[in-house]
Amino acid sequence: MFIPRTVTEYQLSEDAQHPQHKTMPLRELRELKSWVLLGEPGSGKSTAFAEECEKTGGKVIRISEFLDEDFTGFHHEAVIYLDALDEARNTTNNNRNLLGQVARKLKQLGSPPFRISCRAADWYGALDHAELKKINEGIRLFKLDELSIDDEFVQQYIAGELNSKPGTMPVQVFMNRVKQQNLSPLLCNPLLIKLLI
Repeated sequence: MFIPRTVTEYQLSEDAQHPQHKTMPLRELRELKSWVLLGEPGSGKSTAFAEECEKTGGKVIRISEFLDEDFTGFHHEAVIYLDALDEARNTTNNNRNLLGQVARKLKQLGSPPFRISCRAADWYGALDHAELKKINEGIRLFKLDELSIDDEFVQQYIAGELNSKPGTMPVQVFMNRVKQQNLSPLLCNPLLIKLLI
């Protein structure tokens, strides 16, 4: 089950000392040409990309594979979902220039619409932003928001995960145990929900 997600936009203004934040449903980004999705490990970036790709068409590909793949015949209007910039940086010797290589390949492909996912801690801030602005001056940056245990979709997700396991307990019993053990903050991350169950 997919949980509808929200994102927070970070608009860094040269005139402002503090970024401005705007929260919106992830689906509202579909009309944008290009954007970056940051998030914590296990927060659902790859799942969000898969869901968005299913809704909009295009191709989800890990950045490490993107640089090696031949895109002959790829329709330049289709969206390319470039997943796991952080993982590619951790497995290459030239990690500082990796985004530059991605940018060059995107230019070779005619600057198609693209999305890039990366762990927040592995995003190089202004350096990465400047590299992507070479392809699309209007590139925007978003952070995947944490889940809320009060959200009915999150509760349905938890119920589905519990029901998929042998010897399941009722959702309310699970939630009470999580609260008693002060583990509620872990329910803000899909991967941690699976680990708890």
